Amino acid sequence: MLTFLPPLHAETEQEATEQRQNDRRELLRELDRNTQIIKERALDLEHALYKLELDNAMHPLSETRWFFAVQTKKNYVIQHLRVFVDDKPFLEQSYHKLEAAALRKQGADRIFHGNLPAGEHQIKAYVEGYFKENGKILSYETAASFTLDKARGLTHLLLALDDTKRTWEPALRLQVWQ
Repeated sequence: MLTFLPPLHAETEQEATEQRQNDRRELLRELDRNTQIIKERALDLEHALYKLELDNAMHPLSETRWFFAVQTKKNYVIQHLRVFVDDKPFLEQSYHKLEAAALRKQGADRIFHGNLPAGEHQIKAYVEGYFKENGKILSYETAASFTLDKARGLTHLLLALDDTKRTWEPALRLQVWQ
């Protein structure tokens, strides 16, 4: 008596194929879940960026351009400029001889171009340098404090070293265009 037994190899192959198909389906489901998570995180990030842009500190309407000029009669040579805004260091600039000479020849240096939030700001500026008088080189330091009421929108600031007063001492002044 002969009985026919189906080969074990055929069932094993069919089961293996089904297992591979099930594994692929599970991988696709996992990929879909991961893709959905990434999409949700990207939307959260986009919303956070939108909130930042609405904030005055990141808004394009808070753009500020700040220039520095030397408008003196005497031959003052600028060596160092420091500016603090709201008692925090804002910028620091050192000038070489050629840069200082360009400032002396009615040049202006753009010292800042960026965002400054609208509102009132306390500005403190310090300038260091030297000048020649009667064959002597004399160093000088000058400082000034200003209150800036920054409106929304593009603002241009000019920080100028000026000696037009009677004493011919260098003094800082701030000019604002909004």
